[in-house]
Amino acid sequence: MTTIATLMSAADPAVTRAEAPLPPRAEALLAELLAAPPTTRPASGSPRPARGIRRGLVWAAVPVLAVGVVTAAVLTPQLLPVAGPGATADYPFYPTEAELVDAADTIVVARTVSESMASDQGVAYRVVTVEVTAAAKGESAPGDVLEVRMPASEEVPAAFAVGSTGVLFLATYPDAPASPVNPEQGSYLVGTDGSLTASPDNPVRLSAALLQELGL
Repeated sequence: MTTIATLMSAADPAVTRAEAPLPPRAEALLAELLAAPPTTRPASGSPRPARGIRRGLVWAAVPVLAVGVVTAAVLTPQLLPVAGPGATADYPFYPTEAELVDAADTIVVARTVSESMASDQGVAYRVVTVEVTAAAKGESAPGDVLEVRMPASEEVPAAFAVGSTGVLFLATYPDAPASPVNPEQGSYLVGTDGSLTASPDNPVRLSAALLQELGL
């Protein structure tokens, strides 16, 4: 006990002298410390408790992350990459007619009457002018003329070639030209016999009900 008191005195000379007895509370605390088993370092290769807890937390988070990824995949529309020089954007892709109809603000049958080029802040784009002959959704009516904007770097879909007629699925804007909902699904070429031709990458075939509404 004298040795412990001596060390305490050396650490803090302002406390009691080394020869002085310790208070009862200090005696009790020292007895508890001396009775406690020594702390040993885990053997090499043996797992540490703290690390085990961390690992458990990490693996517990994996199913939650997986659920989040699956949920995002289900709720997020598929994206269709843009082809063409300098293209960097993706477009939503619609696997069913219902989704395609819902995505469009305007659904019309229209004939392309002219095509021109324009630019916006140095970015060139193509403007196709079409005349509406029938409508199934939106505010357009037969006889209306619409302008449709498309990237200059993309090939013009067959339905937008001058003189062609197509079923058009368009996104419309108050003070700007309309645009196809995406390059592959925004138009169906209408043949002279009334038949429809979709893009090779468009799996959606239009229902008889929608075609009847469009007069086809």
